[in-house]
Amino acid sequence: MSTGRGCAARSFTPRLRSPAQFAGESLAGEEAVAEARLIASLEELGAHAWIAGKVDHYDPALRLATDYKTINTFGRKMASLELPKQHHVTQLWIYGWLLGKSGYPYPLAGRVVYMDMGAVRTVDVPMPDAEMQAAVETRLVEKARLITEADPDGPAGDP
Repeated sequence: MSTGRGCAARSFTPRLRSPAQFAGESLAGEEAVAEARLIASLEELGAHAWIAGKVDHYDPALRLATDYKTINTFGRKMASLELPKQHHVTQLWIYGWLLGKSGYPYPLAGRVVYMDMGAVRTVDVPMPDAEMQAAVETRLVEKARLITEADPDGPAGDP
């Protein structure tokens, strides 16, 4: 009996979706980008590296980038949490940079959707203006140079 259950579990498990995957797939319109892995080279900027990321949802018509996060509120009310978290804002800004480098219009608006077992909270995130976009790119190049200078062979793998 356990063998039969094991087989059924193995065939069912890959069909499960995370909340972010489900939300991205259900919101995706014809032009929307959902769960797309984006890759951009930093070669033209003087760093021998590439940046990759997987944006949860981007609507080019609205120019809105959305990132979904599951969190544990440890019994606190979601409304009492200080959100968005700065590293989530930074991640969304990098997704914006990746979208622009991948040929999509740069997002004008961003949001992070936080989900726990009993609540959902959406937080708007201001996207950087042109000056701040340049600062994001400069910071990415600086970080990439620090990493590649520390290990000239770079990490194993490819984009």
